[in-house]
Amino acid sequence: MQTISSVQGDGLSLCEQAMTTLLQSYVAERPPSEWKGLFKEATNIAFMVKYMFRESLDLAKEKFREAIGKKGATFAGDAHDVVSKLVQETMSAYGEVGIYDPERLAEIDFLNRPEQLVELVAQSKNRVSRAQKADMQLLTEVTSQWMQLMVDKKYPPLTPHHTQAFTVLMMCKFFQTQILDTPSKKQKARYKAFIAQLSTGEGKSIVIAMLAIFMVKLYGMRVHVLENNAGLLQRDFAQNKPFFEKFGIKCSHNLDDEEAQIMYCLKDAINRRFLRKLVEGKLDEELGKTVLIVDEVDDLIVNERPNSHYVKKDAEKSPALKRCYELLKNGNQVQPDNVDNDTWDYAMAVAEFCKTKSRDKHYRVVKTKNGGEAVMMLDADGNLPKVALTAPWLAYLNYTLCHIEPFSETRYATVCTPYIFNKYKGIFGLTGSVGGKAELQYLAKTYKAIKFDVPRFLDTCGGNARKEVVNHGVEVLAGEEAQIDRVCQIAGKHFKDVPVLVICSSLSQLQKVYDSLSKGDGKYGIPPKEVQRFAQFSTDGRSLAREWQTVIDDATKRFGNAHESRCRVTITDKFGGRGHDFQVIDKESNANGGMLVIATSIPDEREWIQWKGRTARQDRPGQFYVVLNDKVKPFDDPKHKKLKERLKKLAPSGGSSSAEEYQKVEALLEISDEGINDRLKAFELEQAQGEKLNELTEKYYKRHQRGFDDPWPNKQFLQSDSTLRKMLTSFTEIKPAEIVKMAKAELQIDLDS
Repeated sequence: MQTISSVQGDGLSLCEQAMTTLLQSYVAERPPSEWKGLFKEATNIAFMVKYMFRESLDLAKEKFREAIGKKGATFAGDAHDVVSKLVQETMSAYGEVGIYDPERLAEIDFLNRPEQLVELVAQSKNRVSRAQKADMQLLTEVTSQWMQLMVDKKYPPLTPHHTQAFTVLMMCKFFQTQILDTPSKKQKARYKAFIAQLSTGEGKSIVIAMLAIFMVKLYGMRVHVLENNAGLLQRDFAQNKPFFEKFGIKCSHNLDDEEAQIMYCLKDAINRRFLRKLVEGKLDEELGKTVLIVDEVDDLIVNERPNSHYVKKDAEKSPALKRCYELLKNGNQVQPDNVDNDTWDYAMAVAEFCKTKSRDKHYRVVKTKNGGEAVMMLDADGNLPKVALTAPWLAYLNYTLCHIEPFSETRYATVCTPYIFNKYKGIFGLTGSVGGKAELQYLAKTYKAIKFDVPRFLDTCGGNARKEVVNHGVEVLAGEEAQIDRVCQIAGKHFKDVPVLVICSSLSQLQKVYDSLSKGDGKYGIPPKEVQRFAQFSTDGRSLAREWQTVIDDATKRFGNAHESRCRVTITDKFGGRGHDFQVIDKESNANGGMLVIATSIPDEREWIQWKGRTARQDRPGQFYVVLNDKVKPFDDPKHKKLKERLKKLAPSGGSSSAEEYQKVEALLEISDEGINDRLKAFELEQAQGEKLNELTEKYYKRHQRGFDDPWPNKQFLQSDSTLRKMLTSFTEIKPAEIVKMAKAELQIDLDS
């Protein structure tokens, strides 16, 4: 009923009839076990069908040309000319008709006879205007195969939007002109990365899938699709694998699968894969024929430490260290015989240092894949980082807490993430938001990137379908206890009207809010069983991946009866604030303003766009509150001691105006972006050092090749391995120019100056 109601209204009678017929066919022809998935997908289909006849090619072209902007205003240097040419060439290749003739679309019953639309699209390959256009020929084939896949799944065969097709074509033309073609003498700059900023809910996944096929079929490249988290990886891989198979393309989520042409992966897996290739001396051999497609530019921007210093069991030093740790674990602090002073002093220092580390603040004990346990180091925010952090004290805690045999580990390689990424043939990024000026400047400097703001799909359709998100206010409370109480009050006020999603500032705060609502006496009026926790891990460190989709689906359901109904309250942290599709199809909820997001912090702009994007998806309404704690950042920062007064002045009318409240959000985002800029600057030297150490590592192992699992140090190269070990341990704090000099002096290796 909710799906049908979304396609009712003036001029939508044919759409309503078609969707009714489709849903009736599901009930009549498909087993009940499939209904849930089919009805869920039907909401997306209804949206696509609803706007299929409203989408305008002329309007799409107009919006793309507007997105170029005036020279000097939107793009720096010659980037404006490059982007302008990409848009112009894309418009020319696409033609005046597009993927199919819209006039013919009105003549066929494509929802009930889907093969007619597939055939209509396939016929466009025969147009004289695109006979010599390899990209448009492939676009037609990609579209036809995507539609056929939908038919195979018993879904209507809907085509990609013009905005999605334009984005793929622009990226391909960028790859051809900026990376493959020989540069002209007039060309001032050469770009390596193309960043497309697509708003949340604009269909990044299909753009990525189409682009990956183009890279394989048109340019003979391998493709690595870098996902932001494990949940998105599992979803996108499962969805697109059958699509790739229609082109004879093998897809995998295992980077070690040598036959796979498209691989979905996470950042940590990329680092470890290329650590192996680096040690084997084969890094350029692999990455020179591979392009990287990044699902979110967060993974390109150094938000966390850029360098990973990899350690390995040291065959020379392990026996003595193991003996020391055994004694210290049992409380014996007498230095054993046959152990040198340096090793004993080191072991004593590590054991003493571990006393300063607190569980769930500095480290977490997590379940491993084989059913055991391991100690994992947390980042500065108390979260598990995407790339596992290493430190000497972890070995001692793993021994004392998880019974993992200790051994001496010494550095044998440094991997700098930006250095590795720049080894790819080309880089494509798709993101809800690049962020502020600091991030854009970083991308331009580090990856030679240019950014293009892709127009919103609904802005290329007739009418005014796009809904703005309502800001109910930014409130600043005195301490976390008052903050949590206010969050619970707001949730209690709204849960009968709309689904509520609370995005907490940390995992620990998530638990406090959840406990306040689920274990209390019901003082906020919310039944405890209707509060759900949405997190990446359970409280004991176990992955909750199998439960994620159920929680997401339940988060937007309305239940009860005609006299009294209500929705759930879902408590999450930044994990739940991005990449998860909360579909609110409930008519009553949308009439009441749509899903309510309550944020307990203002993160950087990239993250904020994602949080806000959990509501007002597609053409539905949305709303949010921001409830802050004045005892934490940015309020406790001395340079922002007058921030509370500043926020009050931004709402002279008493905070009732949504426009005034948005000014508060903008002010807080500016402060967050200042923090990003400070962090990027802080990591600037570290990244430069890491790039030199990574280059040193790569060139060393090219000269001294061995198997990845060979002992360290290797007896064949014992003297030079020992020198590399010393350099990777001691040279992390010196200037890059000094690393260049020492590499030449100690190992006779020339690094780029």
